[in-house]
Amino acid sequence: MNLRKLFLKYKIDCYFVPHTDEFQNEFLPKYSRRLEWLSNFTGSAGDIIVTKNKAYLFVDGRYTIQAENEVNKNYFSILNYKDTSPSRILNLLKKKNLKVGFDSNILTIGKLEFLKKQSKNKVKFVEIKNNLVDELWPNKPRKPQSKPFYHLLKYSGEKSEKKIKRLINFMNKNKVDRYILTSSDSICWLFNIRAKDIEYSPLLLSKAIIESSGRSLIFSDYRKS
Repeated sequence: MNLRKLFLKYKIDCYFVPHTDEFQNEFLPKYSRRLEWLSNFTGSAGDIIVTKNKAYLFVDGRYTIQAENEVNKNYFSILNYKDTSPSRILNLLKKKNLKVGFDSNILTIGKLEFLKKQSKNKVKFVEIKNNLVDELWPNKPRKPQSKPFYHLLKYSGEKSEKKIKRLINFMNKNKVDRYILTSSDSICWLFNIRAKDIEYSPLLLSKAIIESSGRSLIFSDYRKS
């Protein structure tokens, strides 16, 4: 597995690949399906740990049969979360100061802290700004840049101005100056917008900041032509 050739460059012993993206979507746009590209597993949940000698794919009970059919077991051991976990596997690796690389753009603080706690502090997690799978992925799909459009009031049921006003009232009550949204579905709901960045989900991949002054900013990769 070519991924292991990067371990020396980044001074790590393992690499952690979650099934998610920087927006924490369950169903991913093509450019962020890193776990699928690495293992050929197409399910909507899972994690991979690649060590210097082995690779492990973790799935839940929904996907055990699917993983067995899709994944090459010469390269991956397929494990059920019910039976074990990434942290347990890391604890079994008998190496002092084990260093596990991860992409902090897609691994949440909550999951990282959980992994640290379950690993009993025997493992050092190393933040790597570049995603190592991306370094290996030839002809990687580009990020989608679909044009956003308004979700009509007859479907949304409430104007976005009213939703934002309710949010700002909540912010003022709690003495908050800015509210950051990183969930695409929450942003699309709040602003009554839709797009075609993900297959079968009308979402605009985006992040947003709502200010108590009433100003709102949406950040996305969409470019006006």
